[in-house]
Amino acid sequence: MAICKNYKLKFIDMRTKLFRKASLAFLAIASLSISSYASGDISVSAMKESPKAKVEIEVPTLEDVNLSLLDPSGIVIHSDFVSKNSEYEKVFDFSRVDDGVYTFVTKTGHITVSKTIELENNSISVLNKEYSYAPIFNVDGNVLKVSFLNKSNEDITISLEDSGRYYYQEKGDNSISYGRMMDIKNLPAGEYTFSLMAGEKEYQYRFRR
Repeated sequence: MAICKNYKLKFIDMRTKLFRKASLAFLAIASLSISSYASGDISVSAMKESPKAKVEIEVPTLEDVNLSLLDPSGIVIHSDFVSKNSEYEKVFDFSRVDDGVYTFVTKTGHITVSKTIELENNSISVLNKEYSYAPIFNVDGNVLKVSFLNKSNEDITISLEDSGRYYYQEKGDNSISYGRMMDIKNLPAGEYTFSLMAGEKEYQYRFRR
């Protein structure tokens, strides 16, 4: 999404009207919202002296899980849907694929878990596990709320736009627990896009007034 360089000139008078720091109470609620999602955590174990790996998923009680297997180039070569309150255990056979690094990815709610393995000479080594969290957006009456668990301490940029016009933009915050509340009661009627960029990742939330 391109950044409008002239938004400050056109909308600088909106700055003090729209945004205020989130209260400690809101940040606490946001943290609880994130933690309320079970992780959909994935466990990968290599089978001894075999090009096979056993995958198990801890399925949360509130959310379904989407599992994908990515090849070394990032292409999805297998996917599974795991319904909530169920158990998942499967053995994957890598004997017919090329050597390289493969990634299992689970997505549930706002949480993504990635687990990488390396296949070399018909032997599997289990590598790193990474967690990432999407922001939680919510409109409550005349207040737009966003909460983001910024575990990598990425620099964050947020913006609000309507048909390419920027009403607000804020840069540079890299707090691990990031939260904002926006008073939107004075916005003109229309469709809006609220964007949050963390490093190179962009998340968008669309709403109507």
